[in-house]
Formats: sequence, C-alpha cells, structure tokens
Amino acid sequence: MNKLSAGLIGGAALALLGLTAPASAYVITINEAIDRSAAFGPDLFPLLNLGTGGPNAFVTDLPGISGGIAYTFAGGTGGTSGIYAGLAPPNSPIAASPYTDANQTRNYFSAEGGGGSVTLSDSGTTLQMLWGTVDSSDTRNLITTSAGQTITGSQVLTLCGASCSDGQTEVWLTITGLSPFGSLVFSDASANAFEFNVSPANLNRVGPVPESSTWAMMILGFLGVGFVAYRRKNAQSFRLA
Repeated sequence: MNKLSAGLIGGAALALLGLTAPASAYVITINEAIDRSAAFGPDLFPLLNLGTGGPNAFVTDLPGISGGIAYTFAGGTGGTSGIYAGLAPPNSPIAASPYTDANQTRNYFSAEGGGGSVTLSDSGTTLQMLWGTVDSSDTRNLITTSAGQTITGSQVLTLCGASCSDGQTEVWLTITGLSPFGSLVFSDASANAFEFNVSPANLNRVGPVPESSTWAMMILGFLGVGFVAYRRKNAQSFRLA
C-alpha cells in the first residue's frame, strides 16, 4: 500500500471513529431562580421576541422564525402546543407564563401535555433559556438535542436545590458543553405543559451539523478524489519515463 493511500484510509478511519465517539458531557448552570408568584425582574440575557398576545391568551400554533431561529409545533392533549401569553386559559395548567404570574401579556413557547412539542431549528453547543415552572418528572419538561442528548426538569431541580420548588419556580439557566446540534425539541408527556423561551445569543455559533450518513459520504468522496489524483500523477510519471 502506498503512502498516499495509507494516509487517506487512516484519515478516513479517524473520521469514522469520530462519528461513534461518546457524546460530550454538558454543564448546567443555574443563573437565577424566581418564585412564580413574585415580580419578574429584568431579563438576565436576551430572549426571542415573540411579541405580546394580550392577557391570558393562546396566540398561534403556526410555524415561524424569530431571531433567525425557526420554530414548529406538534401535538398536545391538554391544549395545542404553540405561543401563549399569561395563563391560558386563566387558572389552568394548559399554559402558565415563565415570566411569573405577574406578566399576563408577554409571549412564550409552550409544549402542551400529552406529548406536545416545540422544535427549534438552529445550531450551537450552548443553550441559554428561561425555563418556566420546572417540573421534576423526566417525562415532563424534556429537552432533546439532535445529537441525542437530553436535559430534564429533574436535573434542573436537583441543581437548584432549596431555591426551587417543583412546579412553582421559573429558572434562568445556561447549558454549556453540548455536542454540536442542529435542532432542539422541547416536549412534555405529562398532563401539564413545558413553558419557556430561549436566548439566540449562543446559538448560530456553528454551521449546520451533518448527519452521520452525510459525513460518511463526504469521506468516501474525499477518498475518491485523492485516489484519482494519485492515479493521474502516477500515469504522468510513467509517460515521462
């Protein structure tokens, strides 16, 4: 085997090994915890501007884009996953504002209970967000990245400790060290809902993340180009000789 072929195959092997490497460990940092009955202070970091929908309102379940981040909605048995404002309907578990009960008009995302979900299509390795009324069950308040990593309400409450109460606390948090992702799914399999908003500040930091099959095709393509170049070089040397 010549040196060029060996180098190409070796590089491909290393790249393929990278495809099967274990997911990176991430770190959740609790920036601030606020009781849902308290007044809501200034934002700790910028959030997506989803507008205002009027007091205690369901706003829309149509797909859209905000801050360069595309969003879509699916499912929900207690209500329709989408954008809400305040308590919708009032005094109901269908949706409760992550901006505390004091803010009835500012819009937010809600993945409704019974399997509802909100999908954000963007890329990055860090997520900053406002997580509304964090719930303890791992089937509620679940975030799944396209890289296969999950973040649960149980994890957040454990880290928050005495500062948080199950289902009663809004939490500003930062998640760093995530494997590069191309999308995020926020879901809730329980009877309630997962209300939240995210910051665009730490997204858009890496390009779209190719699937493993795409990486494999790219590697094979590089191998093919290198092999053709090598054959041409050998053919020219032979003719000159």
